Amino acid sequence: MNFFEEESDSDNEAYEGLVESRHIPNTTFDDPLICFNLHHEQNLVAAGLVTGKIKVIQFSKDEQKEVAEFNYHKESCRSVLFSQKENILYTGSKDRSICVYDLENFSQALFIENAHDDAINCLYEFGENRLISGDDAGIIKIWDLRQEKAIKTIEENEDYITALKTDSAETTLFATSGDGSLTSYNLLKNELITVSEIYDDDLLSMEIIKDESVLLCGTMSGAMLIFKWGFFGDKTDIFTGHKQAITSIIPFDKDSVITGSEDGFIRLIGIYPNKFYGIIGQQNEAIDNLEFSHDKGYLVSSSSYGELQYFDALFLFDENEDENENENEKSTMGIKNMNQEQPKKRKKKKKKRNKNKNKKNNFIGKNQNNFFDKL
Repeated sequence: MNFFEEESDSDNEAYEGLVESRHIPNTTFDDPLICFNLHHEQNLVAAGLVTGKIKVIQFSKDEQKEVAEFNYHKESCRSVLFSQKENILYTGSKDRSICVYDLENFSQALFIENAHDDAINCLYEFGENRLISGDDAGIIKIWDLRQEKAIKTIEENEDYITALKTDSAETTLFATSGDGSLTSYNLLKNELITVSEIYDDDLLSMEIIKDESVLLCGTMSGAMLIFKWGFFGDKTDIFTGHKQAITSIIPFDKDSVITGSEDGFIRLIGIYPNKFYGIIGQQNEAIDNLEFSHDKGYLVSSSSYGELQYFDALFLFDENEDENENENEKSTMGIKNMNQEQPKKRKKKKKKRNKNKNKKNNFIGKNQNNFFDKL
């Protein structure tokens, strides 16, 4: 099948063929799934559950194998993150703790109890031995893991932090929040750059594209806010068309992104020109998160009902390489009708805080040969 050309078969037949290619069965859990993260070098997924347990699973089209389980959090695990630099895993919990695990010895390396005053929602690694955490109350902390303490606290947001990200140079930190704002912070000077205009919409997801000239924010309403680089105080454009919340944004190429939405659909869209190219996947429940596997072979989605779903993604990149001289042909692909009936929206609970705003590579890789031999 040619990804960029219309097919004579029905949309449903074409779509099912794409999903079933190199099929991996869904990963299910006994308890609701809250978060997951894929390893950057191997087919490993870390999953955080509502019970506080963390499971590390090796997946392939032939089998799925649980290789580790950790159970140090007393309440739900809301964020899991494989280190990009070391053989460790970070987790953050509703119980306000942060845990660091040694994945060579399958042991706890560091436990920071009461790391925040409120539940921890997201984690982000940067630099050497640095970790950033964001919580339900809008507080962001920067941690020096060698000193085992927070070296900076940022109090610019009034509601839960939904996403954290830095530029490639790791000099600027961006944070999206349920209070409807985008915050940018200079990590070199340890000072605020700006807090954007407050939008009447929760900002839920974020991605940087076009060679770091554009920053995108997905919202609860389904609108995508577009910020030009250096002008983070207010959006420069808005992309509409998603019928429900944009819960996840990941890059496809420098001009296109893939979005996951509460309506259960995974879409490929272009930015400048702003265009829907089509639906490339679907699950029955609202999508909480999307990630590519390390080799871009699979696109993995999650729902809070306890499953990870694997979509064959090789066709996207194979055909994209063949057609990269004619990007306009993307718009004719016959994958799925954008106007089809939408699954029922899932209601979300949102925690608000009322207070005055105060302005101012070698993870398992180096031991790859004996990593699973230890089990």
